[in-house]
Amino acid sequence: MPSDQAGIDVKQHLRTIYRHRRLAVAAFAIPAVMAFVYAFTATPVYRATARLLIEPDDPNVVAFQEVITRRNQGANPNVQTTQRDMLQSRSLARAVLDQLGLWEHPEFGRGPDERFDALRAAGRTLSSLRWAILPSPSPQDDPADAESRAESRAISMLQDKLGVSGGRNSRVMRLTFTAFDGRLAADVVNAVAQLHVERDREFRNTSSRDASRWLQQRIGEQRETLEASERALQRYREQHGAVAVEDRQTIIVRELENLHSAVTTATMARVESEARYRDLQAAQDDPESLGRFPEILRNEIIQEQRLTLASLRRDRSRLADELGPRHPDMISVESSIRDAEERLQNEVLAVVDSLRIEFQVASSQERQLAAELDRQTQEALALDRTGIEYGVLRREAESDRSLYESLLQRAAETGVASDLETSNIRILDAAEAPLRPFRPRRQLILLVGLLGGALLAVGLVFGIEYADDRIKNPEDLKTRLNAPYLGMVPDVSAEVASSGRQTGSGNESPGPLLSAEGSPESFTESIRSLRTAVIFSAATEGCRSVVLTSTIPAEGKSCTSVNLAIALAQTGMRTLLVDADLRNPRQHSYFGVDLEPGLSNRLAARAEESEVIRETSVANLCLVTAGRRPPDPGELLGSKLFAGFLKSCRERFDWIIVDTTPILPVADATLVARTVGDVLFVVGTRTTSWRSAADAMAKLQQLDVRVLGTVLNKADLERHAYYYSRYYGREYSRYYNRSPAS
Repeated sequence: MPSDQAGIDVKQHLRTIYRHRRLAVAAFAIPAVMAFVYAFTATPVYRATARLLIEPDDPNVVAFQEVITRRNQGANPNVQTTQRDMLQSRSLARAVLDQLGLWEHPEFGRGPDERFDALRAAGRTLSSLRWAILPSPSPQDDPADAESRAESRAISMLQDKLGVSGGRNSRVMRLTFTAFDGRLAADVVNAVAQLHVERDREFRNTSSRDASRWLQQRIGEQRETLEASERALQRYREQHGAVAVEDRQTIIVRELENLHSAVTTATMARVESEARYRDLQAAQDDPESLGRFPEILRNEIIQEQRLTLASLRRDRSRLADELGPRHPDMISVESSIRDAEERLQNEVLAVVDSLRIEFQVASSQERQLAAELDRQTQEALALDRTGIEYGVLRREAESDRSLYESLLQRAAETGVASDLETSNIRILDAAEAPLRPFRPRRQLILLVGLLGGALLAVGLVFGIEYADDRIKNPEDLKTRLNAPYLGMVPDVSAEVASSGRQTGSGNESPGPLLSAEGSPESFTESIRSLRTAVIFSAATEGCRSVVLTSTIPAEGKSCTSVNLAIALAQTGMRTLLVDADLRNPRQHSYFGVDLEPGLSNRLAARAEESEVIRETSVANLCLVTAGRRPPDPGELLGSKLFAGFLKSCRERFDWIIVDTTPILPVADATLVARTVGDVLFVVGTRTTSWRSAADAMAKLQQLDVRVLGTVLNKADLERHAYYYSRYYGREYSRYYNRSPAS
C-alpha cells in the first residue's frame, strides 16, 4: 500500500529530515562518535563463570526413605536465597583474598581504572570534610574496626565484581567474576566456589558434632525421667492392687454388657406378662372377649368344657321342645349344664391366676437383675477411678520410654552422619580463563551509538518541525487551510539581485518580472502554471476579476499579482492590474511609473478614469497605481465609487487583477474581496503561521466570497531541492531549459 494511502507520508518525513540535514547529521554524529571512541578505548574486562549444584539439604544417609524423599524434592527458593547471601558474604570474600594473596593486587587497589583516581580523591576529600563537621563515631559503633580502609575497599570491590544468579526452578547457581585479567577472574571464581563448599562441609560437621553432644546429654536426662516414671507406676500397682487392672476392666465390661442384656429381656417379659394379665382380668366377665385370648384358646380343658357345655345346651333345647321343664330329663340336663359352666369358670380363673403368678415372677426377676446391674456399675466406676490414675502413670512411662528410644536411635544416626564429611554443594563446572573480553561489547556499543544517534537526530528534527508551525510546503496548505491548491512560486530573488536585471523602463525591479529578459525558467513556468489554474478556476463568461491578498505583509502577494497579470496579458487577453493597497503600494515600482494619479485620486474625484488607467510596456496590460495615500483607505475601498470604477473597467477588460492589503493587519482586503468576489490567497513559505493563515481564511469565508485557491510563494528550490522535489525536481529544470520561451 502506498504511504499516502496508509496515512503516513514517508516521503514527506524524508523531506523534513533532509531539510534539517545539518542538524540531523550533527545530532547523529555526537552519540555515534562517543560510542566509537568508548568501544575502542575502553579497557577490556573479562568474565569467568563457574556453576554450583545446590541440593535442598544434606540427606540422612542412614535413612533410606529420607534419601528417596529428598531426591524427589524440587528447588527451594529459600535455599537459593540463603546460598546467594552466603556466597556474597564479606567473610568469604576475605577468605578468598587471603588464600590467593590479592590484598596488594592492582585489581583491588590502583589498577587499570586509575583514570577515576581524581573522582576517588574528591570523594575522600568530601568524606574528610564530613567527619570534620560531624562527630566521630565511638569505637564500639564503628563496624570497620576489624579491618583497615584498604582491606575494606578490597573486600567491597571483590563483592561488587562477584555475581551470583540462579534459576527459580533450578538447583544450579551461576557464579561469575569480572576482572581486567582473565586468569585472575577464573582463579577468584574457583576459589570462591571451593571455599564455599569447604565452609559448608565444615558447618555441617560442626552442626553434627554439636547435635551428637546435645543428644548424649538429652539421653542421660531422659533415662532418669524414664526410671522415675516406671518406679511411680510400680508403686501405684503395689498400693492399689492394680496388677491385673486391665483384665478386671475387661471382665467387668463383659459382665455389664450381659447384665444390660438380661435386664432388658426381663423388662420386656414383665411388660408382656403384665399386659396379658391385665387384659385377661379385665375381660373375665365378658365370655365372648374372654374366649378370644390365646391362653384360653390353647387350654384343652377349657375347650373340652366348652364343647361339653355346647352339647348339653343342644340337648336342653331339643328336650325343651319335646318335654316340659319339670320333666326329669330336663332337670338332669339343667343340672349338667350348671356343673359344666362351674368347671369352665374354675378353669378360666386358674388361667388368670397362672398369668398373675407369671407377672409377679417376671417383676421379681427384673428387680433382682436391676439391682445386680447397679452393683456391677458401681464396681466398674470404682475400678475406672483406679484405672484412670493407673493409665496416666502407664502412658507417662510409655511416652518416656518412646522418647528415650527415639533419642537413642537419633544419636546412633547422628554418630554415623558425623563420620561422613558430606555437603549438599557440588562444583558442577569449574571456571576457565576466558579467551575473549566480556566488556566492552564493541558491536553492541556501536549499534547502540548508531541507534541512539539516529533516534536523537530524528527526535530533534521532528521536535523542531513540530514546534515550527509556519507553512512550509503545499501539504500544509491542503491540510491546514482546507482550500484548493493552485500552484507554487519559487524564490528567485537571489538570482535577480545577483544578476541586476532591469525592467523595461531602466529602473531596478523590486522583484522578478515575467516580462524581464533572462527570468529564471522555474519562475516563468510556475507563473504560467498558476495562470492556467486561475483561468480554469475563475468564471467563464464576461470580465473575470480576482483579488490577491495574504495573511501578513512580506509574503509576496504584490509580486505574484504583477506577474499573474503579465502572464494573462501574454495570452492576448486585455488585462488590468489595480493596486488597491493604498497603505503600502508596490505596483508602480515594478513598472517605474509615478504613484499619481492613481486609484485614490479617482475615488476622491480628483482624476478622470482615463488618467488613472495607464498603458505599460507589456502588451495588453494596463496599470492603475494606488495614488496618494488617503487618510482612511478603508472608507474609499468600501464606497460605491470603487464598485462603480470596477464595473466600468469590466466593460473594457477581460481580466482585472486587484492587489490589496493583507487580511489580518487591516480590513481593506475584506472590503475589496466583498466587492470583487473571487480571491486568490498567497502564502509565503516559512513566513506565516498556519494558525494565522487559517484565521485569515476564516474571515474570507465569513464574507461569502469565493476563494479560487492558495498559492505557495517564495519556495527555495535551490536550498531545499529535495524538499520540493515532487513539485519542482531537477528533471523539471532540465525540461525548462530545453523549452522555448513563450
